[in-house]
Amino acid sequence: MRLDITLDGGPGYEPGSDIHGEALWDLPHAARRVSLRLFWFTQGKGQEDLEVVHRLELATGALQARVPFRLTLPTQPYSCSGQLVSIRWALELVADDEGEVLRKDLVIAPGGREVRIDGDPG
Repeated sequence: MRLDITLDGGPGYEPGSDIHGEALWDLPHAARRVSLRLFWFTQGKGQEDLEVVHRLELATGALQARVPFRLTLPTQPYSCSGQLVSIRWALELVADDEGEVLRKDLVIAPGGREVRIDGDPG
């Protein structure tokens, strides 16, 4: 079994820019559904949040595929890291509603670099 996401650039991106890539899979069984989702999530102290920003349905019933995609990234929130909380972005390729998952981490912030909010210039 293999899931993969290849990107034409990255992992750092400007807010509002386009991201281009391919979703690839080679599964031992035909997937009922394969989707790609872009989301942000928080890490750190307190309640953890998660929001799916884009979801692309790529295929049903396919053992293997190579599917190109293009997404326009949101303008916020920025990827950031602090002492109490961090905001992270990722793409996930998901087969069979969480049966198989591959995650690729991204940075979405000015200059394609994570914003540091703890006073450390990084």
